[in-house]
Amino acid sequence: MSTLKKILGAIRDGSLAFRVLNRFSKSKYGPISEPTTTEVLRQFYPNGEWTRLSNGARSVWLKLHELFQKEEIRTIVWVGGCDGDDVILLNEAFPGREIHVLEPVADSFQQLCMNVAPYPNIHPWQVAAGAEEAELDMFVDEFQAASSLLPYEQITLERFPFLGKQRKEKVKVRPLDDLVAEWGCKSVDFMAVDVQGFEDNVLRGGAKTLAGCRAVSIELSLQQFYSQSSTFESIYDVLAQAGFKLRGVTMAHRDARGLISQLDGLFLRV
Repeated sequence: MSTLKKILGAIRDGSLAFRVLNRFSKSKYGPISEPTTTEVLRQFYPNGEWTRLSNGARSVWLKLHELFQKEEIRTIVWVGGCDGDDVILLNEAFPGREIHVLEPVADSFQQLCMNVAPYPNIHPWQVAAGAEEAELDMFVDEFQAASSLLPYEQITLERFPFLGKQRKEKVKVRPLDDLVAEWGCKSVDFMAVDVQGFEDNVLRGGAKTLAGCRAVSIELSLQQFYSQSSTFESIYDVLAQAGFKLRGVTMAHRDARGLISQLDGLFLRV
C-alpha cells in the first residue's frame, strides 16, 4: 500500500519519470523549477513596492522598473496598441505618465477606446505610424496581434498554422514626427513599437521623436515573417546610429517547433 501511495504521489508532483530514469541510469535527473515572477520580486526587491500590482503588472514592473527608476520617463508613445491590454498593465506598473497609443484597425481601436476610457492619461489615436502619409491596406488577422501592413511570407503560415484568416482594411498612415508635433509633446521619453514587420517605416517617420527618446522597446525578428519586412539587423543599425544600445530582452516568442523566432528588445540611449 505504501508503494502505491509513493507512485501516486510521484505522479501528482511530476517526479515519476525522473525516479524511473534515476533507477536505471548512472546520471541523476531532476525537474528544473523556474521561479515565478512573484518569487523573483520577493528575492530581489524585498521592500514590497510591487505587492500592490496585479500579476501582469508585476511582470511589466520587473522588466522595466530599472529604466523608470534611473530615467525620468514622463511621456510614452505606444505604436501598435491593439486592444490596449498591455498599455493598461504598463500604466498600472508605472502610473502618472502621459501615454499616446496608436492603433489603426477599426475594431481594435474601438476596443482600445473602451478599455482605456477610465484612464485620462492614456490617449488613443486611430492611425498607423509610417515613413510618409498614406492610406494603405491593413492585413487584419483573426489573431489580431499578428495584423500588419505587410502580407505574410509562406513560411509564417507553416510555422504558425493558426494564422492566415485575414481581411483587408484601409487605414491611415502618418509619420510619427508629425503626430507628436500635433499632440504638442516637447519630447517622447519612451517608445514601444509592435508593428509586425513595419518597424523600419515607423523609425524613418519618427527620426526627430527618436532623437529625444531615452529608451525604445521594439520587436526584433530572427526570421522574415512578412514580405519586405524589417530585420533584426535593419532595426539594430538604425537604433545604433541614433545612439542606442541593446540592453535587454524582455520577451522571447517561439514558433510551433519551440524555436525562438522573435525578441522584444529594450534599447537604452548610451
